[in-house]
Amino acid sequence: MRDLPFDQLIGRTLKLSALLLVPCFVLLLLDYAVPVAWGLLIGVGTGMWNSYFLLRRLKLVDPRDRFFRQRLQQSLLAGLVLRLFTIILMLFVASRISLSAMVAAAAGIFAVWGLFAALAAGALLKETKAGAALKYKSK
Repeated sequence: MRDLPFDQLIGRTLKLSALLLVPCFVLLLLDYAVPVAWGLLIGVGTGMWNSYFLLRRLKLVDPRDRFFRQRLQQSLLAGLVLRLFTIILMLFVASRISLSAMVAAAAGIFAVWGLFAALAAGALLKETKAGAALKYKSK
């Protein structure tokens, strides 16, 4: 079994997440004071922001480096703290709009990572089906 193409999965996730932003903009154009649309906009934007910078942080670490594992752990830990701070800050901003905006922002953040999980599961399923077809042929 080979590694999943993480950068391709994040790229597809960001493209699909951008499509999630379109209904939010349409709702905001129809009625400016829709707190749920603002919350989804904040949440999906935060999820995309965190996904993009996670990918950038992973690309900074060179796997051929002698201290790869140690640097990767340090880099990911520093990034985790920044991403968690960003999520907390955006949820606080959304809570200042309304409670429904805060719930929608949390749902938007989870939606981005849900898309990533669905794409990764699809890639694993595709690889499993391709591998199963190569193993044995029935008589």
